[in-house]
Amino acid sequence: MNSKTPRNITSVQHGPTDIHIGKHGLTSSILEEIKARLERHKIIKIKILPKMTKEEVKQIAEQTAKKTHSRIRETRGRTFILEMLKP
Repeated sequence: MNSKTPRNITSVQHGPTDIHIGKHGLTSSILEEIKARLERHKIIKIKILPKMTKEEVKQIAEQTAKKTHSRIRETRGRTFILEMLKP
């Protein structure tokens, strides 16, 4: 699979994390990287710092989806999967 081939949900679920969100949260550079990876792969996996509560993870996932014009495909613990919205 090359970088232009969209991945499927199963390969993302069982594959490595694409982006890690750390103690600084959603910075502009993290958002730009998420947008770039969504453009390239259409679906990505994001993991959040262990110290965050489930509610904080949910809020970050929702903010990320809104700011990147994507949708939350799945959330498990501190990990969520974003899928690019079709135009």
